Amino acid sequence: MRKTLTFLVLYFLGSNLCAQSLGPREQIDSMFESIHTSTNDWLISLSIEQAGTLYDSLGNNSTQTPEGTFLFFKVGRNHFLQKLQFEYIDNSLGVKVMFGKRLSLFTDLNFDYSVDSILLACKESIYPFVYKHDSDDVYNILQPSDHEPYYTMHFKTAQEDGCDIPFTKTSLTESKSFIPYKNLNFLYNSKTFVYRAYLKLMGLVKINTRAF
Repeated sequence: MRKTLTFLVLYFLGSNLCAQSLGPREQIDSMFESIHTSTNDWLISLSIEQAGTLYDSLGNNSTQTPEGTFLFFKVGRNHFLQKLQFEYIDNSLGVKVMFGKRLSLFTDLNFDYSVDSILLACKESIYPFVYKHDSDDVYNILQPSDHEPYYTMHFKTAQEDGCDIPFTKTSLTESKSFIPYKNLNFLYNSKTFVYRAYLKLMGLVKINTRAF
């Protein structure tokens, strides 16, 4: 009996250590794989990292973009939204993902993404902000400003490994009037499933900010 108890304690302790030693993406994928119910289930995550914070004249944070990692996933006929937090463990275990409140979304919203769309996203890229300088007829790359958020999206299906798509070399707010150049890659970028999924998920995050 004592040997059995010792084995069980060591087993669950070892399982916990292995789970915590996984990277954040692997922990997210593991969570999804533990709850998915069919081959039609999928997961999309959006990570938003604010490079700098803007303050108004009163010292209040004027940044409008949410920050953190948000999951949008389909399980069976249901769709969910969930915010994550990361606990940085001060040893070799690395980072532990803390899963926050899981919000159930209304089924009448347009969430009818297919598994093929998710798989397509893993073959797409979001290309840099390339513009042509009229005065010297030279093509240049316009990097995001210091206060522009950095975005990374993660796509996962029930049967395939996940993939990451970063938005680190382009501006997602390029339609604003203060940007003097036209992104020659914008037409392609805007037609990708990745970009459409970004717009959908960002909209959901902003609507549900207070519910997390």
